Amino acid sequence: MDKSSDDNQNFVYEKLCPMEGAAFNSYANEDITTCDEHTRERLLDTIGKWADSPTICEHIYWLQGKAGTGKSTIARTVADKLNKKDRLAASFFFRRNAGDRGRASKLFTTIAAQLVERMPAVAKYMRSAIKANRRIVTTALEEQFEKLILQPMGAVSHDKSKPMTVVIDALDECEEDRDIIRKIIKLLLQIDPAVIPLKFFVTSRPEPWVRLGFQDAQEKVKLFELHTIPEDIIRQDITIFLESRLAKIRCDSEIDSSWPDRATFQKLLEKSTPLFIFAATACRFIEDCYEGTGEPDDRLQMIIQYKAHGVFKNIYLPILDHMVHKLEGSSRRNALSEFNQIVGSIVTLSKPLDIASLATLLGISTSCIRNRLKLLHSVLDFPNGATTGPVRVFHESFRDFLIRPDPEDVHDFCIDEKATHKTLTEKCFDLLFRDREAAYLKKDICGLESPGESRTILDQQTINRCLPSAVQYACLYWVYHLKSSGDKLHDEHQVFRFLQRHFLHWLEALSLLNKISESIRLIGELQSLVNCDQNPSISAFLHDAKRFVLKNRQIADDAPLQLYYSGLMFAPRSAVICSVFEGKLPAWKCRLPQVEENWTAGLQTLEGHALSISSLAFSHDGLVLASGSIDETVRLWDTATGDLKHVLSEHLQPVLSVAFSPKSQLLASGSEDETVRLWDGMTGNESRTFSSEPNPVELEYLPFTYDPDDTIVPINCFGKAFQKSQWGYECPVSEVTFSHDGQMLAFAFCYTKDRSMSTIELWDLGTDEKKYSFTGHSDRISSLAFPSCNSQILASGSQDGTVRIWDTTTGEATQMIKHGMIHRNQRFFVWSVAFWPDTQILAYGSNDGTVRLWDTATGKEKQIFEDEMIRSNTVTTNIWSLAFSPDGQVLASGSSDGIVRLWHTTTGKLQRTLELHSHRLSVAISPNGQLLASGSSDGTVRLWDTAIDTAPLTPKSHSDQVSSLDFSPNGQLLASCSIDKTIRLWDTATGKLRKTWQAEDWIPSDVQFSKDGSSLQTNKDSFEVRSFYDSNLPYGKQVDVEISIEQSQWIKLNNERVLWLPPGSRPSCWAVFDSAIAIGHASGYISFIDFDPPEA
Repeated sequence: MDKSSDDNQNFVYEKLCPMEGAAFNSYANEDITTCDEHTRERLLDTIGKWADSPTICEHIYWLQGKAGTGKSTIARTVADKLNKKDRLAASFFFRRNAGDRGRASKLFTTIAAQLVERMPAVAKYMRSAIKANRRIVTTALEEQFEKLILQPMGAVSHDKSKPMTVVIDALDECEEDRDIIRKIIKLLLQIDPAVIPLKFFVTSRPEPWVRLGFQDAQEKVKLFELHTIPEDIIRQDITIFLESRLAKIRCDSEIDSSWPDRATFQKLLEKSTPLFIFAATACRFIEDCYEGTGEPDDRLQMIIQYKAHGVFKNIYLPILDHMVHKLEGSSRRNALSEFNQIVGSIVTLSKPLDIASLATLLGISTSCIRNRLKLLHSVLDFPNGATTGPVRVFHESFRDFLIRPDPEDVHDFCIDEKATHKTLTEKCFDLLFRDREAAYLKKDICGLESPGESRTILDQQTINRCLPSAVQYACLYWVYHLKSSGDKLHDEHQVFRFLQRHFLHWLEALSLLNKISESIRLIGELQSLVNCDQNPSISAFLHDAKRFVLKNRQIADDAPLQLYYSGLMFAPRSAVICSVFEGKLPAWKCRLPQVEENWTAGLQTLEGHALSISSLAFSHDGLVLASGSIDETVRLWDTATGDLKHVLSEHLQPVLSVAFSPKSQLLASGSEDETVRLWDGMTGNESRTFSSEPNPVELEYLPFTYDPDDTIVPINCFGKAFQKSQWGYECPVSEVTFSHDGQMLAFAFCYTKDRSMSTIELWDLGTDEKKYSFTGHSDRISSLAFPSCNSQILASGSQDGTVRIWDTTTGEATQMIKHGMIHRNQRFFVWSVAFWPDTQILAYGSNDGTVRLWDTATGKEKQIFEDEMIRSNTVTTNIWSLAFSPDGQVLASGSSDGIVRLWHTTTGKLQRTLELHSHRLSVAISPNGQLLASGSSDGTVRLWDTAIDTAPLTPKSHSDQVSSLDFSPNGQLLASCSIDKTIRLWDTATGKLRKTWQAEDWIPSDVQFSKDGSSLQTNKDSFEVRSFYDSNLPYGKQVDVEISIEQSQWIKLNNERVLWLPPGSRPSCWAVFDSAIAIGHASGYISFIDFDPPEA
């Protein structure tokens, strides 16, 4: 292997951080044996032939069986056999209550890391994917699968005569939402074995949600149900297994070769059939004997003589009874209490812990735990002696037996699940509430020291030392245990006391553990446990806590100490978080920046696009937001957490429009690269491309398309794409939209260089045929819309100043709304169109700053929405984007003056405004009407709460962007100028305005004091300012500190990052004097931040 290939492998393996213990041959799976020789022979032979065959079209083998039927043993045997033949691609053995092994988040990254070892050629493609998205290990499963498996595997050549197999065991033990399991199955089904010779061997219980995942593609799945194996074959296999295990026990214990006698063996065989788990557990119990615990035969007799209702009761109760059978009275009660505390915790934990960590969490000694567990080796898997390793149940049936017994089969060892969760919640808080000297949760947990330092400089050893395993567990899972306990929160609850003391510390810990986004979900779960009306204090705190995390998640994920710096300094002054944690503000702060009094409607800002946002679209459930950008990408965002789910980067030119299909199975994007691309709305994989070529061409496609029910179905071909050869000019796609019944896709493009021939194409997605080409617009088409109540109508708005209504059944234009010139030098443009929900009333926005309502049924104008501020403005205001709320009561408009306006559609009155200070705005409203998304020319996407009426800040320093700032030489005055044509003079001590000069026919762009401070020079005039000084004030502080701003995001003191500036607080210009910095903003505000660093 050459050095570069080796480097690529090492890079990929290091960055993907594969799940330890998930591979079939890892130490964590030592408890899963392989099939004994001569057992399961017919089944293993069938699986082997399936895995070896290059021609079998069923690339997924689903082995289904009930609990205890030996699925995991078979899976490990299959993996072992494939591994010995060098045909194992990867393996992942799910395990419930085993942390990330019980979740899907590590599945594809772990498989990818193993693929690199088996197929070094894919390493360089995986490396490119990781470098393109450094957070790929936390992105959605769809993107991980596509970027780390599908694309790298498709980029290399394969020996298709020797397919490779991935083994996935116990898929049903994936603890996440059942839809996640179905999503995993859907992704596995995307592999085309004719292109990528990769197969998947999957085992699971016959759960309905697993079956539903496979049922839609039965031609790709080979199903085998273990219960269909004839009982005589199962009996024969269990016989071989028991004979082998008992022979080993005879040898190890030096027992006579006649043991056990035939009758005893037959009784054990009868009890074991048809469950391998019974036989395996019985053998572990029989061999796990030592002085004082009984001989093997004694234990064997206990098993065969025990009579109880239910197969699992017959195997587990003898083992548990043996643990206490010599105890009576208080000794027995104490033993059962310890069992309940220790084993109850083990089977209830969300993630298994080693004995030392379990002891720390429970607050008891390791020796106590070992003494209680030493008789339970047959049902619990844990290391002996000083060896560390998690304590886990051998089989899920034991957990079910303890915590979910049949109501008629209650026994002494039943675990009260809710009570155990409540106890574990208390134990978590005991750890997290430690005294100050021994506290784990505190500011700067890992000694980063510098407030701007990235957590990535910390190695895992340091994190584990500062946050031991038990503390990590408590941080991550106390909410899980609280919720599972059934407890409700109130103002006097210990949870509230914990949050008031340690909320910021807890967030810092989650950041260090790379789980900061989890905090949003966890806080939401806490909110669900509160009766807000009866408990206003904790309710208000949790509301503020969630807003705080949404605003600071991005920086906390990188530099967690900024929670105490930027997080608190830029939080609203009246926020509960500020009052509770005021003492956590940095010691060097002197004057805080100007911030809102209360939380505004702005929930969070999503950063990632490099250039202007051109289009936004919510998925049908509002959980995903798609943003198209001039930077040639489409990004999909999680609207709950702000996490980036996918980056779709196949377009070669700016993306101008994005749209989801009605059920979000498809996402369409139109671009200046002359293509419309259809993406799978779940995975982000491209399904089809409409492209213009010099000659008619077949559309690119994958073997599936979209039907009116919004499902994926096989197709043969999509038909011909539109062409440009007869025109000879580029055809940028300016707009795409789906009809609301999901049957049609419309997109608009221009044929000619001067845009004098714009066309709309309408495709029937049920028949895969183009229905019509609509022509008539004489300039670029800027917007398309279908009404939700009638797919027979399509509206289009154009820069030719017209809105046209098209009949989709005939291909004819039925109406044209036309306007003339706005004034002598400005003709009328239509930028946006949108239909009022469930009506045929159309709203359209233009370059005269108005929004007009048009009734397409009567052909008459109904209403005009116009803001007085726009009317009085001499600058043209374009209404770039429109969006109705689902109930039609609110219409949002995004305009070129940087303001989103919310109109009441019935009265026509302006309800409120959201200022973004961007010259181009896209808007979208979520299907439930609770979120509004806005995209700006600065490349950011902002999410707003439509229920909050944002109160303005204190009066603006300027009415438009601040373009220049300068301090006077003695620091008493600050001069500012703005594109609002004013120059202003401010008192730096009080922040009060001292003087305003108005520029009549010019725009001031620069201000600068003279060296002696007596005059103020602008880019055109100068002004005398000597009279504005206060001679009684000292001449500045003269502190030795250097202040600067890095990349418009960080304030640095003496070249050290100390304060991150949130998106809404970043500078359009700035100036420094001594230890103070003045920051001018695009909003027209000016902020002062005064530092008072400690003396050296």
